[in-house]
Amino acid sequence: RRYITQESNKLETGKSRVPTTVTNAVSWRSEGVKYKKNEVFIDVIESVNLLVSANGSVLLSEVVGTIKLKVFLSGMPELRLGLNDRVLFELTGRECRRLGSGTAPGWGGDTSPSPRPPPTPSLPPQGARTS
Repeated sequence: RRYITQESNKLETGKSRVPTTVTNAVSWRSEGVKYKKNEVFIDVIESVNLLVSANGSVLLSEVVGTIKLKVFLSGMPELRLGLNDRVLFELTGRECRRLGSGTAPGWGGDTSPSPRPPPTPSLPPQGARTS
């Protein structure tokens, strides 16, 4: 066998495409998605943790919360969620959210997450609502 040759092989892939990371395209969202009503449902779930000593002094206090969104918006609009910039929060969960640049007053650069809807295997029929 000859391992060193002057011939080359090219993998035929059809059309060449720019990676979606460059174009910022959303591969899981079909074009032309329409709902009868544009709706956003927001669930805020908070838990208060408090540790008090026997003499009544507060040893530990914290509020832990999660925000869950269910979004039924036609097309591909950008949805921004404004939060109090004095609140420390950590974004965890789906990778479909990003932090906004904050152009409007009150929209801090790193404190205005811009959530995007999660990937769905199939879209519900037009105007359908799931719970």
